[in-house]
Amino acid sequence: MKVSTFFKGCILAAALLLVSTEAFAQLPVRTRSLQLLGSTSGTLTQQAAAATTPYTLTWPSATWSATAGDTAVLTGRINGTNVDMYWQDITGSLIDGFGAAGEIAYFQDGNTIISSPNLLLNAATATVSVGAAAVPGVIVLNSSGAGNNDVTIRTSSVNASTFNFPGYGASAGPFNVVATTDLGTVGQIPIVQADGTVTWEDNPLGNAQRGIADPTDAAFSFGITVVGTPDFANDVILISSVDNGGGTGNILAVTGVALNTITVSASGPFTSTERLTWMWIPIP
Repeated sequence: MKVSTFFKGCILAAALLLVSTEAFAQLPVRTRSLQLLGSTSGTLTQQAAAATTPYTLTWPSATWSATAGDTAVLTGRINGTNVDMYWQDITGSLIDGFGAAGEIAYFQDGNTIISSPNLLLNAATATVSVGAAAVPGVIVLNSSGAGNNDVTIRTSSVNASTFNFPGYGASAGPFNVVATTDLGTVGQIPIVQADGTVTWEDNPLGNAQRGIADPTDAAFSFGITVVGTPDFANDVILISSVDNGGGTGNILAVTGVALNTITVSASGPFTSTERLTWMWIPIP
């Protein structure tokens, strides 16, 4: 082989290598998957979805630079049909924490969420439990700040009950609301017993009757009509009168009770119309 031919071949090979290297740098590489081999073992495979809508990812121009211990995530920003990738610093805003099933999560500090067995939620029964066996539950409801201590409990968007607690500021409460699992019956009221428990008892004023009567002027014996039969021995019968004319005296007496009637008698003298106000409280 001639020396000139050998040198020509070397020059041609170098030219082909240069062209192929340039082409490799400029032309895209098309493949279904890209595998990166570990230095000792294993592979990392990147591949597109089976049906992929074309788009372009542009990687950050530099690595993320921050103080040691800081945290960042690689995220993207839409730029037309392209996605520009960039580093997002999440130091100080990263939320972490732990909890248990059924416990309501709350913030322990600015970026830590935890839960507690003293605050539970049963989603199936829509029940919230506050407190535990050794920790009494306390719910604090603040008023609107207008000094009226109104607390509203709403059962729907239109139905609401408002409870007003007297006093405000330093004079407000504490207020204790007693409760009982017994629903009672119609006409009963809750009564707090000596041990702090609550029972339902008949309302002593539930069957009370009252009214105004206008007997004849001067001395009288007047029958007040009621529903039922008053009991002289046990019931409470209250009678008061007004002598509009400023009479010199007036002695009232309940002189009889019978079915549907309470008889009231009085002696004069009266100078003007007499007016009676009465109440009958049956004692069970």
